Order: sequence, then C-alpha cells, then structure tokens
Amino acid sequence: MSYFDDAISTVKTAIEQKSEEELVGVDTDELVSYYFALFGLPLIERDTSRNILWEKGKTPFAGWGRKALIIIRYPVVGVEKLKETASRTASTSALGRAPPRLEGDELVVMLEVTEQTDRHAIEEQILSIEQEIQWKNNDVKKGNERFKTEVRENVNARKNRIQQDTALIEKLVEKVEVPLKRRTSSDALTATLNVKKEIKAIMPSQHRLEEYVLKEDSVKQLVEILRSAGLWFERTPRVFASLEEEELRDILLGGLNMIFEGEATGETFSKVGKTDIRLRISKGEILIAECKIWRGKAYYTEGIDQLFRYLTWREDYGLLITFVREKGFSDVIATALNTATAHLTCIGDPLVYSQDSYFVTNHRFPDDPKKVVKIHHLLFNLFAVSE
Repeated sequence: MSYFDDAISTVKTAIEQKSEEELVGVDTDELVSYYFALFGLPLIERDTSRNILWEKGKTPFAGWGRKALIIIRYPVVGVEKLKETASRTASTSALGRAPPRLEGDELVVMLEVTEQTDRHAIEEQILSIEQEIQWKNNDVKKGNERFKTEVRENVNARKNRIQQDTALIEKLVEKVEVPLKRRTSSDALTATLNVKKEIKAIMPSQHRLEEYVLKEDSVKQLVEILRSAGLWFERTPRVFASLEEEELRDILLGGLNMIFEGEATGETFSKVGKTDIRLRISKGEILIAECKIWRGKAYYTEGIDQLFRYLTWREDYGLLITFVREKGFSDVIATALNTATAHLTCIGDPLVYSQDSYFVTNHRFPDDPKKVVKIHHLLFNLFAVSE
C-alpha cells in the first residue's frame, strides 16, 4: 500500500471509533482539515535564496568502477514531512538509476563526468531534477486531494448512518407507552476544532502561577487517551515508523489539543523542550511527558533523567512515552522495566497494568528524597516489516 492508502485506512479506523456525539458535534470540513494537517504531504519548492552547488563526488557502488563524478546540490524549502514527499517514487522519472535524494534541505544527485561532458550536460541534469520535482508534486497533489475526498466521504457516511439509526430508534421510542427521556452526555465533544499548522510553545505568564495539584484519576484518564492514540499508531505502523521523536510528538499534541483546547477550560498542551509535552491550565503547569524512540537502556535512562530536569517540586507525575521501531517488542518492554526499576531514584516495586507495555514506577525527587514522583511508562510497537 502507498503512503496515502495507509493514511486513509488509519483515518477511516479513527472515524469509525469515534463516539456518535463526538463525530456529530464536529464540522465535517474542520475534521477533514484536522486530519489533512496530520497526514497531508507538502510540495517540493526550490529555495531561490540559495544557489545550486556542486562538489566532487566518490563512486558510491563497487560495480561502478573508477568514475569521475560531481554531486549537484539543489536547494529546497525545508518543511515538515518533506522527506516523505522526496522519497516517493514519481509516476514518471527523468533521472534513471540516480534519482535525487534529500539531504537536509537539499536535493542531491550525482552526474558522471567524461571528456565529452560540457556545461549543457549539467544544465540538462538540473532541468531533469526540476522535471522530477514537478512529477513528484503532481503525484502528491493528486494524493492530497484523494485523501481529503475519501476522508470527507467516510465522515459523511458515518454521520449519515448515525442519523439514520437515530431516526429509526426515535420512531421506535414514540411507540413505547412508558414515558422515556433521552439521555444526554455532558462529555460530548461539540467544540470547534482549531487545526494548527504549526504548534508553538506558549509563553510563560507574567504573573505568579497559583499552585495546582493534578488528581491521580485525571492522570490515568490522560494516560488512557495517550495509550489509545499509541495503539492507533500500532495498527498502521508503516505510516508512523519513519517519523522521528518530534514528529510523533506533534501528532500526539494535535490529538490532545483537539480534545482539551478551548477558551472555556484554558487547557493547552504545548511543546517546551526538544521532545517534551506539557499540559498547562490557567492555574499552572501540571503534567509533563517526554517522547523517545527506543535506542537501548542508556537512552531510556537518559529519558528518565530528562523528565526530572523538567519536573518541579510541585508536580507529582511524569510520563515517558517510547516508540519501538525494532523487532522483539516483548524483550524491549522487559528491558525498559528493568532499566526504570534500576534507576538510582527508583523505590519500591513497579505497578504493571494488564496492558504489559504500560507500567508505573515510584521515584524520589532528586533534589528532595522525601518527595515521591510517579512516572507512567507507555511503550508502543512501531515495527513495520519492510517490503
């Protein structure tokens, strides 16, 4: 399946899993825009403020023999998910066995140089790069439009089914002689979605923040929301397996803000450090999470240490969210559990929930041994078999 096939499948599953109240209460166009902000791909655009550069290259493959090569570096505007666009195979290609690859914010292609090579050969190669970009962009435009169309159709189809079922049930209820009253849900999501093209950190308030304590039940609810989002990742790992820590963090942020953000509550999730998530409300900062890719025991220990650098004495909880992109998920869970319990600050036995990739450890606050902080650990399996 292609990137867009996987993305459409993922969103379709998410739509089917939404509650009726949540789906009916959200404008279709805004919901489509929200999902497009998560999964739509950008177009490749030349960065005209920089020059096209060249440098001497090395023969990349043994079978090529000794060849003189130059590397052409074509500057492009660096945007989120550009790597996914650049890595896609265009429906037509102008560059044979050496398609351009993305390095940072440059498209790079190699050109073999012979005695017959002249400036026209280089100019033709640059034109070929630009033709390749045009073809990739055309494919992405079609994919983006198909994504929005199919997501809109899935949303409307589910809404229509809900309306038909509701009308059928209401007709049945009218025939019942015993008086019945419709149950309403105070938790239904009816707020307008504010899709963010870019998630920005919130500046600290100028006035002194009031002390605020987050109840443990609320922490568990938030963890459950994050766990559900992570399980969504696991169902279609190929969509997310290539993403880095910050990109995965931003997807979680988008989902959390869709649920919690609103002027009435003042609750907002934001990013502060390189990969952390912080929940702010009008009375203070109350929950911090750290997102990591699994890279072994030392890196996991570093994640716990990093949490403590963000936590203050007023906070009782922290979250460590880990995405695993390698085989042997059960072994990784066991290693993470052993690493956490072996941490210098850890006390007592961990609490392992029925979902064995979720556990909680107790830690003495590094600056005050009498202060105990609970760290919730969530691990998600993003291993995807390469084709």
